[in-house]
Amino acid sequence: MATAAVARSQSPIASGAAMILRSDALKGSALLLAGGAFFAAYQEMRPLDILLTYSDLLFVLGGLLLVFEHGANLRPFGSLTPLWYISIGLLLGGLLLSSLFNGVIERWPIVAGQYFFAYVFLAVILMPRDPRRWRTLAAAFLAGIVVMEAATFAIYFYYDGNYAELTQRFSHRFVTGAGRIGSFVGNPNYHAALIACTLPFLFYFTARRWMPRWVAAACLLVLVAALLYTASNTGLGAAVIVGVIFLVAGRIRLRPAYFAAAAAAALVYIGSGAPLPRAFEARVAPALASGNIEEAGTFLGRADLIKEAWDLADSTLILGVGVDQYREVSRDRMPVHNSFLLLWTEGGLAALTGWLGVIGVLALCSMAALQVRPLDAALGLSVLAVFCIFSIASPHMYARIWMVPVLLAVGATLVGPAARPVRADRQGVAF
Repeated sequence: MATAAVARSQSPIASGAAMILRSDALKGSALLLAGGAFFAAYQEMRPLDILLTYSDLLFVLGGLLLVFEHGANLRPFGSLTPLWYISIGLLLGGLLLSSLFNGVIERWPIVAGQYFFAYVFLAVILMPRDPRRWRTLAAAFLAGIVVMEAATFAIYFYYDGNYAELTQRFSHRFVTGAGRIGSFVGNPNYHAALIACTLPFLFYFTARRWMPRWVAAACLLVLVAALLYTASNTGLGAAVIVGVIFLVAGRIRLRPAYFAAAAAAALVYIGSGAPLPRAFEARVAPALASGNIEEAGTFLGRADLIKEAWDLADSTLILGVGVDQYREVSRDRMPVHNSFLLLWTEGGLAALTGWLGVIGVLALCSMAALQVRPLDAALGLSVLAVFCIFSIASPHMYARIWMVPVLLAVGATLVGPAARPVRADRQGVAF
C-alpha cells in the first residue's frame, strides 16, 4: 500500500525512471527505448542533415537488444496485424509501381525505408505485451515533451525572443521570423501537433492517479503556453478536439473546481493586461475573432494546392506520378499538404487504400476498448484524431513525431493499464 501511494505521487519522469530500474524482464532494451521515446520530438537533434535523429538511433539499438531478448512483438495489433502489414504493403507497393512506370525510382528506396521504419519497425518494438513496459515508454514520451517545452521557454526568454541570435545559436527552424516557435521539432505546426498529442497522455496519467494533480496542472500550463507560442490554427483546433474526445470517450466527470480555477486564471490574465504571444495575435486571433477560416494563416494557399491535387487525382486512379513527383507536376512546385491526396496522386489507388487501412487498424484497436476500458480507448482515439487532422494538413507522415505518440496511445488499448483499473460509476470517472 505504501509503495503504491509513493508511485502515485511521483512525477512522470521519476515514475518512468523507477519502472525502468525495476524492469528486469526488459533488461538493457528498456533504457534505450525509453530514451528514444523521450527524445522522439527532438527532430532537430540529428547527427546528419537527413531524417535520422538521435532518437532513431536509440530505437535501433533498443530494438536490436529487444530482438536478442526475444521481446519484439511481431503481432503488434493482435488479430489485426495481418491487415496492418497488408496495408503497408499496398502503400509501398503502389508508390513502387507508380515510380517504376514513370521512370523515377530514385526516391522510392528512401521514402519506403522511412515508412518501413516508422510503421513496421517501431510498431514491433513500441507495441508491448507488458503493461509495465508500456507505462515506462508513455511516461518517457510525456516527460520528454514537457522537458522540451520548459527548455524552449528558458532558451527563448533568455535570448529575449531575438530571431537572429536564436537562429545563429540553434537553428533557423527553432523560431520563425514572425515569432512562431518550432522548438527542437523544427516546425511550428508540427510542434503544435505534438503538444496536442501529448495532452491526452497528461489527462490519462492524471486520471490513473499516476501523477499528483499539482504536477499535472504545472505540465498543462507549460503545454498550453507552448501551444499559444506556436500560433498554429490547426494545432489549437486539434487540442480542443482531443480534449472533447478524451472527456466523452473516457467518461470523465470534471469537478466544478476545475472550471472555477480555469475561469479565475483567465480573469487574472486578462485583468493584468498581459499580452498574448505576438505571433498568436497576428495569425490566430483574427480568425478566432471573425470566425472566418480564410484569415487563418496559409489556409487559402493550401486550399489551392488541394484543389489542384483533386484535379490531378482523376488521372492517377490506377498509377500515380511516382514518389516525390507531385512537386514536379504542380504549378506551385511544392507537395500538397494532404497525405491522402499526396499518396493518391503519387502512388495511385493502391497507396491510398493502404493508407486508409493503416488508419482503419488504429481506429479499430481503439474503438474495441470503448466499452470495457474507456480511458484506454479515450487515449487511443484522441491521439489518433490529431494524427488524422494533421494527415489532412501535411504531406508524407513518416516522421517519428507522428508515429511514436500514436503507437503508444493505441498500445494502451492492447495491453491495458499497468495498475488496477480506476474505480468508476455508471456516470464515469471523477477527474
